[in-house]
Order: sequence, then structure tokens, then C-alpha cells
Amino acid sequence: MRPEHPYSSLIDEILALSKRQPGWNSYGARSITAEAQLAAIALVNSFYDRVPLPTVGGAPNGGVVLRWLTPDREIELLFAAAESEYSVLRRDTGELVVEGRLHDVDLIKNLIQDHVLGQRALDRAAGRK
Repeated sequence: MRPEHPYSSLIDEILALSKRQPGWNSYGARSITAEAQLAAIALVNSFYDRVPLPTVGGAPNGGVVLRWLTPDREIELLFAAAESEYSVLRRDTGELVVEGRLHDVDLIKNLIQDHVLGQRALDRAAGRK
């Protein structure tokens, strides 16, 4: 018997977004695109086993949103057909810490390392002391 993928529930949530019909938000939102779902799943498949689960949501443009809340940060990744982007905000003030376009998985992994896990947690996840 093969062990279950550590993020199978997260992947299931991303796939379930495809059931949303056009206008799902009552403001004319597009259906969630397969391209956005595949991009989000590609990131999830690259996670270390100790990355906390984000909240999964759909975006009105047909994209997939992954969002983490830490004690002081809100980290949001938007995977969309046309352009994907990220932002990190301070939760107490709403101040923008960093934002940009998502170009590759390494950039996203670094963003998660810096703002979700912190370096020490990532080292533990990779088996380093």
C-alpha cells in the first residue's frame, strides 16, 4: 500500500474549484481554469512535508488563490491563466511587505520559506540542524 500524499486534501480542494459555474460569486466571476489549478497543484507537489496548509479559494478572474495567515503576515498567491502574482501584507497594519509576479516554483518556495516557515523550520523540514 502506498502512503497517502501529504497534501492530498489540499489538492482535492483545488480540484473541487472546477465545479464552480460562471457567476459563482454573483458578480459574473469566471469558472476556475484548469491552467490555474495545474499551476497551484505543481506548487503543492513541490512542498516540503511541513508546510502548513493554506486556505484555498477561487478568484473572479478564474484563478486559484492560496492564502496563509501567520501571526503577523498574510501571504497570498494567485494563480491565473494570464498572470500569476503574490503579495505579503502585515496583518496589523495592512502594509504591503512585498508583491510581484510569479515566474517559477523556486520563487514561490523562497516566498513560503521567508514568510510562512522561517529558515529554521525549513531546515528542520529538510532534515538539517
